[in-house]
Amino acid sequence: MSSLDKLAIRGIRSFDSNEISVMQFYSPLTVIVGHNGSGKTTIIECLKYATTGDLPPGSKGGAWIHDPAIAGTSEVKAQVKLRFNNLRKEKMLVERRLQVTKKKTASGLSMKTLEGVISYADADQVDKKKRQTLSTKCANIDEEVPTQLGVSKAILQNVIFCHQEESNWPLSEPAALKKKFDDIFEATDYTKVLDEIKRIRKDQNIDIKVDKEKLAALKTDRDRAFRLRENLKKVSTQISVKQATYDELEEKIAKLVESNKKFFTQASKYQDIIGRVDTLRERRKIHEENLNNLLNGVKQLPDSEHELKTKIENHEADLDKARSDREATKQKLGDEQDTLANFERKRSAAQTTHGRLLALKQRHQEMLEARKSLIRELSEKHEIPGYDHELNEREMQEFEEKMEDVIVSQQRKIEKIKSEARATENKYQDEIQAFKSARAADERAKASIADQIRAADIRIANISRQLDATTTTVADITYQESLLAEEKERRQKVEDQIKTANYTQQLRDKAREAKDLEERRDALHNELAGLNAQANTRARLQLRRTERMRKDEAIASLIDKSAASFRKFAKADPQRESMEAQVSALVQTLDQDVTFAERASRDAARELQNIETSVSIAKKKIKDLKQAAEDAKTKIKDGLRGLDTEKTTVQEALEEAEEELAEVTKEVSDFASIQKFYDRILNGAKKNHVCLGCDRSVSRDELPDLERYVMRRKEKAPQELRQAQQDMKTWTKQLDDLKRLMPIEVNFNRITKEELPAAETSASQQEEKLVPARQKAEETNAQLNELKDKSRDLQSLRKAATEVTRLHREAEDVESEIGKLESELSATGSTATSEEIQEQLSQLGEQIRAVKAATEKVRAEQQSATNTLQTLSTSIHQREMDLSKKRQEVRDKETLEQRQNDAREEIAKLEKQSKELDKRLSEAITPIRQKEGELATIRADFTRDEAAASRQLQVFNKSAEQLDSNKREIRSYESRGGDAELQKCERELKQHENVIGDMKTRIANLQAQVSQIDKMLADSQAVLRNLQDNLRLRSEKRSLESIDSQIDELDEDGARKAYRKFETDYNEQRRKQTEMQAEQARLGGEIQSMTNDRKEKEEELNTEYKDIDEKYRRELINLKTAEMANQDLEKLQKALDGAIMRFHGLKMREINETIADLWTKTYQGTDIDKIMIKADSEGKTTGAARSYNYRVVMFKDQTEMDMRGRCSAGQKVLASIIIRLALAESFSVNCGIMALDEPTTNLDKENIKALASSLAELIQERKGQSNFQLIVITHDEDFLQEIGSSGVLDKYWRVSRGEGGQVSTIERQRLS
Repeated sequence: MSSLDKLAIRGIRSFDSNEISVMQFYSPLTVIVGHNGSGKTTIIECLKYATTGDLPPGSKGGAWIHDPAIAGTSEVKAQVKLRFNNLRKEKMLVERRLQVTKKKTASGLSMKTLEGVISYADADQVDKKKRQTLSTKCANIDEEVPTQLGVSKAILQNVIFCHQEESNWPLSEPAALKKKFDDIFEATDYTKVLDEIKRIRKDQNIDIKVDKEKLAALKTDRDRAFRLRENLKKVSTQISVKQATYDELEEKIAKLVESNKKFFTQASKYQDIIGRVDTLRERRKIHEENLNNLLNGVKQLPDSEHELKTKIENHEADLDKARSDREATKQKLGDEQDTLANFERKRSAAQTTHGRLLALKQRHQEMLEARKSLIRELSEKHEIPGYDHELNEREMQEFEEKMEDVIVSQQRKIEKIKSEARATENKYQDEIQAFKSARAADERAKASIADQIRAADIRIANISRQLDATTTTVADITYQESLLAEEKERRQKVEDQIKTANYTQQLRDKAREAKDLEERRDALHNELAGLNAQANTRARLQLRRTERMRKDEAIASLIDKSAASFRKFAKADPQRESMEAQVSALVQTLDQDVTFAERASRDAARELQNIETSVSIAKKKIKDLKQAAEDAKTKIKDGLRGLDTEKTTVQEALEEAEEELAEVTKEVSDFASIQKFYDRILNGAKKNHVCLGCDRSVSRDELPDLERYVMRRKEKAPQELRQAQQDMKTWTKQLDDLKRLMPIEVNFNRITKEELPAAETSASQQEEKLVPARQKAEETNAQLNELKDKSRDLQSLRKAATEVTRLHREAEDVESEIGKLESELSATGSTATSEEIQEQLSQLGEQIRAVKAATEKVRAEQQSATNTLQTLSTSIHQREMDLSKKRQEVRDKETLEQRQNDAREEIAKLEKQSKELDKRLSEAITPIRQKEGELATIRADFTRDEAAASRQLQVFNKSAEQLDSNKREIRSYESRGGDAELQKCERELKQHENVIGDMKTRIANLQAQVSQIDKMLADSQAVLRNLQDNLRLRSEKRSLESIDSQIDELDEDGARKAYRKFETDYNEQRRKQTEMQAEQARLGGEIQSMTNDRKEKEEELNTEYKDIDEKYRRELINLKTAEMANQDLEKLQKALDGAIMRFHGLKMREINETIADLWTKTYQGTDIDKIMIKADSEGKTTGAARSYNYRVVMFKDQTEMDMRGRCSAGQKVLASIIIRLALAESFSVNCGIMALDEPTTNLDKENIKALASSLAELIQERKGQSNFQLIVITHDEDFLQEIGSSGVLDKYWRVSRGEGGQVSTIERQRLS
């Protein structure tokens, strides 16, 4: 019996990665207490991971491992060790390890599983022959640990070590509950076994049917083999008789052939003489032609032939010497020319080198001056002083170092700009990415819907193609059935014919009749032949009538099946003569409608797209106009806020500024006249004692005061003038600013009063068009789909109509043939006349052969009937297989049509979802564009700054590159030693010129020698040709004389007369030989035919029917064995299915009894009497086994209700705990471990006490079991005290957080 001993944890969640935390499990109770978040549930997770290998929920990405950031490292290795006792009470240790690492290139963690090991903890107590350790590298520990514990993995996952988040699974949704119970009952494994048995039985049944067919075929072959052996005996006898006649003819032919051979040999001599004469005359004609040709073109010489031959021989020797001299001279000429070419190439190379060296020298001088000029230009360009005079090498080096310092400084400036730009852009990109992620989710959802729609369209298209490819119709099945019935009827007729004919008796009767009544038998035979001819005609007539009836039935069946569809489209009943034409016309009309509908659908879709585009453009224009208006409004407000005005519009502020400016300008212009006015007032007062300002008299006493007042006013005038001038400048600047703002306000007014209302009106008009356009597009699309459906239906109807027309035409052809056969029978009457019978009687030999032919015909009919019977049996079997296949095709076609309709409904739903997503996507684009606009502005600013700095850096780099390039070129020339190399090249060039001149003179002399030799050779050819032609002329004359003498020696006339006599006599002898050979060939053909027939039958016996009796016996044994094995499999399937049902029922009763007992003891409420698990059959089978739906129900006063959705959270927790305890009771016989994680969640005090009491009672009952272990994890101190007060607990484990709350620790404590 298995149990837990110790658990060691390191680096899991909050447990330290540097130290191992160990805890001991007690029997019968282990309690683990700790506050929320202290790490209690981690212990359950570690137990489940150690035993099953399953990680807890939400552990993806290393969340289950101790955080490296807390540990202060980049890598954490975690370890879980569990020591337990297996079923044989052997101590075992399972160790699992994990590793988590910080990612280098991105934030987050990377987790991987390291090697796990299971081993015997005490190797001395284990058989040494057993394997001591298993690793994940060579074994599946996830399967090995449950096996050692003696419990299934499903029980460990769902019952024993159930995570707190999953502890209420008994009240989860039906699908999840069914999966859990199926895993616990291991229903899938049994279902697979039953399905496999069913599959094997199905395959075996097919094999049995095939074996039966094989056995029937073998029986037929065995009977045929017996008949073949009998026929072989008769054929061998006939071959012996014909072979004797054949040998006699062969002797006669041999004698005649020998005689003809001698005659032919003599004639061949005459023919040879004639041939030789003809050949000589042809040769004489050729020689005459050659002689004439030579006489026309040759100059005849008086020399003898010997002299001519001597001249020819000496001529060739002279020519050879001249040719030899020519070749030697030409060789010298070629050598001289090669040498000249070599020296010319050297001279050309030297000239090229000389020019290049001169250019390099000039370039070196230019670069020396250019470097100084470049430094002076660059110092002025980059504002580096001190280099505007004649420079030495040290000053130029110093300038280059300063340029390098400037470049480094500029590069640092660019890097700073880039760093600031990246930081700002990352901030905006994060914000944009957040918006885009939300929108991308909707886009993915839309793309998924689009993919589903495309997949559904593809399925519809595939189904349509499959439907189009399925050509089988009900008429085909009817036609095949009629053919099958007809062939079965024909087979029965053939069998009856074989029985009735009694061919063996017929052959005996015919043999007796041939012996006694030859003349009578011949006459009857001729009459029988006529009657047989009529019988064949009548049989053909009956076949054609049957065929006509079958075709009429097929046509009627097709019309009947297609009548409803035809009436639907044509509004009339179908007629076989016009059905195809009517359907074709309907198809043509509908195709036109489809074309129009497709055009209308495309137009509607295009119109909808245009309107949607217009709406989108209008909305974008409105948005842009609003943005422009808002920007203009902001600029106007900012502009007015910065000016000295309280006006709200630029126009009002402008008018105000103009008025103020006019007044100030007037004041400034009036200041000079005011000064004069004050002088006039003062002078008038002094002279006339009258104030010109108020026309009041001024006394002498008042004059000083007036003078002082006027002087003060005059003194203040400059200051006031300056103030007025300052005011005038201020108002002038404000007026200028307002004038610059005025176009913005005009633009704002135009946008708000004209463009924006017009754009909104246009958008509203387009949106009003959008709904009708969308409706129109949907309507046209629906009409198009409807027409396409009709088109597909019409195409199916068209196939049926085409088949009807084809069958109708074939029926007419059969009817015409029936008429011809009926006319033939009515006109024939008797088959033979008396004159024909008398003629047959006079020809005895012909009558004998006719009798033999009739006998052979009976035999052939016997064999033909047997072959026909075999052929019909094979054909019937094949037709039955074809008929079964066609019926299956019709059923598949109906299934495909249903799947097509389902796919169309699915597309409609998906399109609706897609429209909703379109709306959400259009709303989500606004904040993204706003952020992107801000980012673009910021990016443009940084880009502009960076570009300016980069351009400056490029200028510096370009200057440095110019200096460096100039410096490299100067040093390169100096390092190569350019002046010395130039002088050397000039010396070599002069030497080449001298050598080339001498060589050209020698070449001219050699060319003249070669020309002289060529002229001599050209003249010698004509002399040689004339000498040769004279020799040929004399040879041709001698040949003609020889041929004439040979012709005279041959007796041509005698040979021709003898050959004509030979042709006359030899033809007669050849005719006799040919007739005898023809007779022999006929006999040989018959013998060969019969021999071949015998060989074929023997080969057939030795190949197709070899060991046929043994094969038949073995096939019979195999068939009977397979039938008995299939019956045993059926019994096994029924027994296993019944056993599974009984096991399921017993287990469910046992579980429900335990649940009822625990609920009664634990639950303190009165609203629920009891609970139980209901297993309802689905009413269908999965393979051969039943499938169940599970649910938890509660009872009150015999009323049953589903507990899910009707119970409180506390009732849900309590029911889940009790169900798990009951499942552990039933399925954990070998493993008494049970872990409860936070069992008091959502329970009130009464139920907590009752739960503690029930657990204590359960512990007391199971205390005697050595393997019973209850592990309780809780944060409830009161629950701990309740359990402790029952006397089943004296010590417990406490989990807490130490080291500043970062690391969990485990310590054992005693119950106070």
